[in-house]
Amino acid sequence: TGSSPAMSLHLRADDDRFVLRRRTVDGFAYPWSMPFETDRWYDFVFHVRWSQDDDGFVQLFLDQRLIGEYQGRTLVDGESIYTKWGIYGQPTRILIDDVRIAEGRTGGLDLVSPEEPLPQP
Repeated sequence: TGSSPAMSLHLRADDDRFVLRRRTVDGFAYPWSMPFETDRWYDFVFHVRWSQDDDGFVQLFLDQRLIGEYQGRTLVDGESIYTKWGIYGQPTRILIDDVRIAEGRTGGLDLVSPEEPLPQP
């Protein structure tokens, strides 16, 4: 149902913000945002329960701290889950490192978080 994912983290260069965007029946909603700095590593972790019902949720962690939450539908009817990483439609440069995906209830945050503090670029 369209080319945009159900949930996405955008780097909005026009106002220097990270924005969490989710698809809704009527378009998009933006449940969380924060300013960003250039020349700095950010360690994001998403904990998501994908659901077309109200029992879905998203927890967003930054540098191992919970910084944003959403409770409710995370998928629109008929929508499937897929993951994409990269830059789409903007002339810019971003470094993405150590993408890890864990499924199920075991492991948790320690499975996908870095083992030591991130070095600055």
